[in-house]
Amino acid sequence: MRFLQLALLALILLANTGLAAGAKYIFLFIGDGMALQQRMLAEEYQRKMTGAGLAINAMPYQAPTKTHSASAHVTDSAAAGTAIACGEKTRNQVMGMDATGARKLTSIAKTAQAHGRKVGIVTSVTINHATPAAFYANQPSRN
Repeated sequence: MRFLQLALLALILLANTGLAAGAKYIFLFIGDGMALQQRMLAEEYQRKMTGAGLAINAMPYQAPTKTHSASAHVTDSAAAGTAIACGEKTRNQVMGMDATGARKLTSIAKTAQAHGRKVGIVTSVTINHATPAAFYANQPSRN
Protein backbone atom coordinates (compact mmCIF):
# COMPACT_ATOMS: atom_id res chain seq x y z
CA MET A 1 0.00 0.00 0.00
CA ARG A 2 0.92 3.61 -0.30
CA PHE A 3 0.26 4.18 3.42
CA LEU A 4 3.95 4.00 4.40
CA GLN A 5 4.94 6.37 1.60
CA LEU A 6 2.21 8.84 2.52
CA ALA A 7 3.05 8.62 6.23
CA LEU A 8 6.74 9.33 5.56
CA LEU A 9 5.87 12.21 3.24
CA ALA A 10 3.54 13.67 5.88
CA LEU A 11 6.33 13.40 8.43
CA ILE A 12 8.73 15.20 6.08
CA LEU A 13 6.20 17.95 5.40
CA LEU A 14 5.45 18.34 9.12
CA ALA A 15 9.14 18.55 9.91
CA ASN A 16 9.61 21.20 7.26
CA THR A 17 6.80 23.36 8.66
CA GLY A 18 8.09 23.02 12.22
CA LEU A 19 5.08 21.07 13.46
CA ALA A 20 7.14 18.00 14.34
CA ALA A 21 8.72 19.54 17.44
CA GLY A 22 11.27 21.49 15.41
CA ALA A 23 12.57 18.48 13.46
CA LYS A 24 15.06 19.62 10.88
CA TYR A 25 16.05 16.22 9.52
CA ILE A 26 14.34 12.87 9.21
CA PHE A 27 16.34 9.65 9.08
CA LEU A 28 15.11 6.23 8.04
CA PHE A 29 17.32 3.51 9.51
CA ILE A 30 17.04 0.09 7.91
CA GLY A 31 18.75 -2.89 9.48
CA ASP A 32 18.73 -5.19 6.47
CA GLY A 33 17.65 -8.63 7.67
CA MET A 34 17.05 -7.32 11.18
CA ALA A 35 13.61 -7.98 12.59
CA LEU A 36 12.26 -7.17 16.04
CA GLN A 37 13.45 -10.53 17.36
CA GLN A 38 17.07 -9.78 16.46
CA ARG A 39 16.85 -6.33 18.06
CA MET A 40 15.39 -7.70 21.28
CA LEU A 41 18.04 -10.42 21.51
CA ALA A 42 20.77 -7.82 20.95
CA GLU A 43 19.09 -5.55 23.52
CA GLU A 44 19.19 -8.28 26.18
CA TYR A 45 22.81 -9.13 25.39
CA GLN A 46 23.84 -5.45 25.48
CA ARG A 47 22.08 -4.93 28.83
CA LYS A 48 23.81 -7.96 30.36
CA MET A 49 27.22 -6.88 29.04
CA THR A 50 27.10 -3.11 29.61
CA GLY A 51 23.99 -2.35 31.65
CA ALA A 52 22.62 -0.19 28.82
CA GLY A 53 20.31 -1.07 25.96
CA LEU A 54 20.67 -0.47 22.23
CA ALA A 55 20.59 3.17 21.14
CA ILE A 56 18.25 2.32 18.25
CA ASN A 57 15.66 1.00 20.70
CA ALA A 58 15.72 4.29 22.63
CA MET A 59 14.90 6.45 19.59
CA PRO A 60 11.69 8.43 20.21
CA TYR A 61 9.87 7.47 16.99
CA GLN A 62 9.85 3.98 15.54
CA ALA A 63 7.62 2.18 13.09
CA PRO A 64 7.75 -1.53 12.33
CA THR A 65 6.94 -2.52 8.76
CA LYS A 66 5.74 -5.67 7.05
CA THR A 67 8.08 -6.27 4.16
CA HIS A 68 7.01 -9.74 3.04
CA SER A 69 7.24 -10.49 -0.65
CA ALA A 70 4.29 -10.77 -3.02
CA SER A 71 5.78 -13.99 -4.39
CA ALA A 72 7.43 -15.97 -1.58
CA HIS A 73 7.41 -16.72 2.14
CA VAL A 74 11.06 -15.68 2.37
CA THR A 75 11.58 -12.10 1.22
CA ASP A 76 14.72 -10.89 -0.52
CA SER A 77 16.18 -7.42 -0.09
CA ALA A 78 14.81 -6.11 -3.39
CA ALA A 79 11.18 -6.86 -2.47
CA ALA A 80 11.64 -5.76 1.15
CA GLY A 81 13.39 -2.53 0.11
CA THR A 82 10.62 -1.79 -2.37
CA ALA A 83 7.97 -2.33 0.32
CA ILE A 84 9.74 0.18 2.58
CA ALA A 85 10.67 2.70 -0.13
CA CYS A 86 7.50 2.57 -2.21
CA GLY A 87 4.85 1.29 0.18
CA GLU A 88 3.79 -1.55 -2.12
CA LYS A 89 4.59 -5.25 -2.16
CA THR A 90 6.41 -6.76 -5.11
CA ARG A 91 8.01 -10.06 -6.08
CA ASN A 92 11.45 -11.19 -5.00
CA GLN A 93 14.20 -9.93 -7.33
CA VAL A 94 12.15 -6.84 -8.34
CA MET A 95 13.09 -3.28 -7.32
CA GLY A 96 10.77 -0.30 -7.52
CA MET A 97 8.17 -1.99 -9.70
CA ASP A 98 4.79 -3.53 -8.95
CA ALA A 99 4.26 -7.28 -8.54
CA THR A 100 3.52 -7.69 -12.26
CA GLY A 101 6.75 -5.93 -13.23
CA ALA A 102 4.82 -3.66 -15.57
CA ARG A 103 4.42 -0.48 -13.51
CA LYS A 104 7.20 1.64 -12.04
CA LEU A 105 6.63 2.68 -8.45
CA THR A 106 7.59 6.02 -6.92
CA SER A 107 9.73 5.84 -3.80
CA ILE A 108 9.45 8.15 -0.82
CA ALA A 109 12.87 9.55 -1.81
CA LYS A 110 11.59 10.53 -5.27
CA THR A 111 8.39 11.94 -3.77
CA ALA A 112 10.37 14.04 -1.30
CA GLN A 113 12.58 15.35 -4.12
CA ALA A 114 9.51 16.21 -6.18
CA HIS A 115 8.35 18.33 -3.23
CA GLY A 116 11.65 20.24 -3.13
CA ARG A 117 13.25 18.28 -0.28
CA LYS A 118 16.89 17.24 -0.21
CA VAL A 119 17.43 13.48 -0.09
CA GLY A 120 20.54 11.50 0.71
CA ILE A 121 21.05 7.76 0.75
CA VAL A 122 23.83 6.63 3.08
CA THR A 123 24.72 2.96 3.17
CA SER A 124 27.35 0.63 4.59
CA VAL A 125 27.26 -1.38 1.34
CA THR A 126 27.59 -0.19 -2.24
CA ILE A 127 24.74 2.01 -3.42
CA ASN A 128 23.68 -0.60 -6.00
CA HIS A 129 22.78 -3.19 -3.36
CA ALA A 130 19.07 -4.01 -3.40
CA THR A 131 17.99 -2.23 -0.21
CA PRO A 132 19.43 1.23 -0.98
CA ALA A 133 18.71 0.83 -4.71
CA ALA A 134 15.00 0.34 -3.99
CA PHE A 135 14.86 4.06 -3.12
CA TYR A 136 16.01 5.20 -6.59
CA ALA A 137 15.82 2.30 -9.07
CA ASN A 138 12.98 0.81 -11.08
CA GLN A 139 14.17 -2.56 -12.36
CA PRO A 140 12.42 -5.87 -13.01
CA SER A 141 15.58 -7.73 -11.91
CA ARG A 142 17.98 -6.84 -9.10
CA ASN A 143 20.77 -8.33 -11.22
